[in-house]
Amino acid sequence: MLGLAVVYLLLPFFVFLAAALLTNTDLLDLILAGFLYLALACGYIQTYPALREDIPSFRILFAIDAAGPAGLSEEGVIAALGADNLLFKKMDDLSSDRLIGVDADGKLHLLPAGRFLAIVFRTYRKTLGLQRGLG
Repeated sequence: MLGLAVVYLLLPFFVFLAAALLTNTDLLDLILAGFLYLALACGYIQTYPALREDIPSFRILFAIDAAGPAGLSEEGVIAALGADNLLFKKMDDLSSDRLIGVDADGKLHLLPAGRFLAIVFRTYRKTLGLQRGLG
């Protein structure tokens, strides 16, 4: 996520700043182009992690499809899903993105970036009127 933010937000900021200082482009045009770019970049950054991840809903659909016309029992879906592997993979991702950390007692804690994201998304969900665990 940090790499995406740097490439799609920080570097273009300097490009827009250089364009404002070194060209005769109207400042209002640059600001409007910057807002358009920011909206598109934020949309991409927000959707990228979901697109690259192993989505449990799709894994369920693929497992049922692979079973053919005979179908698949709930136990078969659970076995195909491998919930433990999915949970550990997600925790590894959060740790490698430096969103969570483990203390000496083996307990998980939010790191500053994780705390920031939690606050941002909690506020975002409250703004949308979504309750915890819904939506």
